[in-house]
Amino acid sequence: MIKLNRGMFSFNINSIIILLVVFLSVVFMHDSLFAGTLSDFEKDIKKDDHKEKKSGDDSSLFDEMNELVIDVVSEDGDSDSSTHAVSADREMGLFSAGGMLSLERIEPKGRLDPEGDTIRPRKTGEALIPFFRFDFAYQDVEYDVSAWDYRFEGGYGPISAQFRWTSYDEKDPVDNLEVSEYHLMYRMSFSSQMEVDIGIGGMTVRGENENHGFSIAIPVLYHPSDYFGFEFRPVWSSVNETDIQDFDFSVLIGWRYVSFKAGYRWVRSPNVSLDGPQIGAAIRW
Repeated sequence: MIKLNRGMFSFNINSIIILLVVFLSVVFMHDSLFAGTLSDFEKDIKKDDHKEKKSGDDSSLFDEMNELVIDVVSEDGDSDSSTHAVSADREMGLFSAGGMLSLERIEPKGRLDPEGDTIRPRKTGEALIPFFRFDFAYQDVEYDVSAWDYRFEGGYGPISAQFRWTSYDEKDPVDNLEVSEYHLMYRMSFSSQMEVDIGIGGMTVRGENENHGFSIAIPVLYHPSDYFGFEFRPVWSSVNETDIQDFDFSVLIGWRYVSFKAGYRWVRSPNVSLDGPQIGAAIRW
């Protein structure tokens, strides 16, 4: 009996020790074994990690954009400088005209454009160049990852400011990630039905740590009537020299003042994507 009890006691102690070792191993390896999508996204934009991946010959999206701008506006040795001047004047003319038309649309009287089509004054509550607008949406990213998204916009004519806040939640492992975007916008109207904006601002990604970066937004909105429309809201950001793309396409159906919307949103770092369908609503004045 004594030997048997000692054997049983010894067996139980050995089992407990083995289980304890396994448990401690899982605890210390939790970050690597059970890292989720949101954790991977945040790690993908960490400054140190990005520097290790980046080679000396690689260039970021913003570097390429800067080179493109320089090529367009600079004088090429094989090109006629007068051609560049004419092109620049034309682009600045469109840029200025679009903003002026946004301002004129909120005035009591409309006007005629060069084609002879009436540019009607903006109606209160319509989707384009709103004085105030609030959007909210629910996004299904993965089977265990979802997000709530909120966007605020306020402005007058061609000038506005917008703030967008998205909260991602993951169930297994339990995690949360917040992405904020804020831009000062220049809103251009090219007809009573189309609006193209240019925004400059920043992005903040907040999870275990907080990371900030520069951001550019170029929304394109087309609403042929008060009852439906299409909106594409691309945003390019650079956080810790890491390119992040945020593309949002939505179809809106409703009335003046309020619309229901459905679409798809792509949020991607170099190696991780938070993509998925979304559904929500827009309220404006």
